[in-house]
Amino acid sequence: MYYDFKLKIKRKDLTLIGEGIAELLKGVESHGSLRQAAVQMNMSYSQAWQLIKLAEDAFGKPLIERQIGGKEGGGSSLTLHAEDLLIRFKAMENDAENCLKNLFEKHFQDLLD
Repeated sequence: MYYDFKLKIKRKDLTLIGEGIAELLKGVESHGSLRQAAVQMNMSYSQAWQLIKLAEDAFGKPLIERQIGGKEGGGSSLTLHAEDLLIRFKAMENDAENCLKNLFEKHFQDLLD
């Protein structure tokens, strides 16, 4: 027996950040490219771009800085706002996981034995 949860921060019905957007932002951070982050997630570039654009519009701030290609090629990097957002999201996710673990044990311990 186990529990499962997925944290999403929403405004009305719009997900501002959740597991998918967080993973996409982490991918941009590690690959330096939204396209490569999308490939890593088996997602089309247009879908990745749409998710980022929706989140940027919802927050009213850019999450990704884009460098146009050329001889050196283009790329993407996270803005300070996106870096802060990821830190906050991960911290809240960890706190929620710890609370849920304690509640699960409190309410279901007798069924786990």
